[in-house]
Amino acid sequence: YNLIEKFSSRLPEIILIGIIESQEELDNIPIYILKEKINNNIMILVENSEKKVIEPDIIIKIFEESKLDIINFFYLEELSKVNKLLTKKFEDEMIKLYSLYNKENLLIFLQKHNNYNIEESIKICEVNNCYKELVYLLNKIGENKNALILIIDKLNDPEYAIKFVNKINDKELWDFLLDYSMDKPDFIRILLITASKFIYDPIPIINRIPNNIEINGLNNLLIDIIYNNELELFINQLIFKIISKEVISIFEK
Repeated sequence: YNLIEKFSSRLPEIILIGIIESQEELDNIPIYILKEKINNNIMILVENSEKKVIEPDIIIKIFEESKLDIINFFYLEELSKVNKLLTKKFEDEMIKLYSLYNKENLLIFLQKHNNYNIEESIKICEVNNCYKELVYLLNKIGENKNALILIIDKLNDPEYAIKFVNKINDKELWDFLLDYSMDKPDFIRILLITASKFIYDPIPIINRIPNNIEINGLNNLLIDIIYNNELELFINQLIFKIISKEVISIFEK
């Protein structure tokens, strides 16, 4: 009955009616259980915002002051499903809340939205150790070397590092990956496997391997690389013969 505006100062109490007896209990309830229990109450806020009975700014401020950020997270998430325009100016706030309460979906949020401050988002992700999200944001502003360092040092994911460099398609970045990862045997091994599949020239990798590094299965990897190189050379020679015959035939005509 649109009464919520008249009792806006008591929203923290109202929103928890039938859910918990005190705000302190919130810390002991898993987020997904709390979401189920409080969803109907959250939807009352969403409906009132849609009807413009009470503005999102007011709701967010009230729960911030009451130290109920989790409620703001639920509220903004549901409001964005109903009307994205109403949450457009709160994307910075939503990124902060996603980093705290739903890291799994933060990257998806960043990819689907563009009305947020990238520099502020980078700071939020750094504070909350959201490394994949940082990689995405750094790549977005052209900081590809820093993004690659994060993949190597923090995520320790050689396959992701190779895919990232392959996507950027920058030889300088590829050389940087080789130089930076030469003290990491797992990275070197994956780099050699990738090279053996003809994605990159394996020689620069082999030349960079330090003498004191032990790499599991290096012998077999090198054999595969030599075999694949010989196979590639053989195929190229066949292709050259076919093209030569066609060129001569056309030339004679």
